[in-house]
Amino acid sequence: MKIPYRHVSIHWFDAQSSCEWKDMSEVEDQKLALCISTGFIVNDNKEAITLVTDFASSNRIDIDSIGNTIVIPKSCIVKQIDHTLARDNSDENN
Repeated sequence: MKIPYRHVSIHWFDAQSSCEWKDMSEVEDQKLALCISTGFIVNDNKEAITLVTDFASSNRIDIDSIGNTIVIPKSCIVKQIDHTLARDNSDENN
């Protein structure tokens, strides 16, 4: 199966929330969470990047479906790292 997408790691900030009672000092010190998502970019537009981590192929050639997706707002991204992976994962024995 050939995967025609770039593989990346994206470092991004996400909100943190809590529904419990806290001291004011705890709330004042609360920061955004730094997240790292790794996957293949299947959509990249002005507002966001969409990553997917899993591909499935019934005939072992064409991608039928995808799994584990995330849409990350570009305004939250602080770093993007491109990875070099083999894009043709075909195996004659499978």
